[in-house]
Amino acid sequence: AEFLEYLWNTVQSNIRQFPKCAEFKGLIDYDLEQTIYTLKYSYLSNMSVNIINEEESIAYEGNNINIMVNAMMDLACSPDFRMAELGKLREVLWHAQMMCKISNWLSTWEREVKVGDWTSAVVASAVSSGVLKHDDFSNNNKSSIITKVNNSLVQERLMRRWDWHRNC
Repeated sequence: AEFLEYLWNTVQSNIRQFPKCAEFKGLIDYDLEQTIYTLKYSYLSNMSVNIINEEESIAYEGNNINIMVNAMMDLACSPDFRMAELGKLREVLWHAQMMCKISNWLSTWEREVKVGDWTSAVVASAVSSGVLKHDDFSNNNKSSIITKVNNSLVQERLMRRWDWHRNC
């Protein structure tokens, strides 16, 4: 906890030095808070698998890619950025963040399942679509979970979401 407090204070101190800190501080704080909420949701999902569902997984988990917060910090250091473009830029960044997160889910879910990490939207989508049942997690048969997902259309559905974000 002491290290995290030091790290948080260092980040906040650095942000206060950005040329456009006053204009971006609220958004930077908001985006950092979203990352913290993502970590909390991941923790809760692993502690109580009965809450796992596709919509919350997709809504919350995308924030831990940190594209939004990194972009806002970059903009706070960019004196020539036109604020009138901020809304459109955040929309584009959100789609990019979701594309990165979906790519991450699709490329890491099997490794995560093998170590008992159920936070991937691949797993959540499998639960929501009926491919997996919450009981599958208590059986601790990880190879069965992987086989069921691989024999389903779950990954293809997430790729369609990726395509949707790409085409926006």
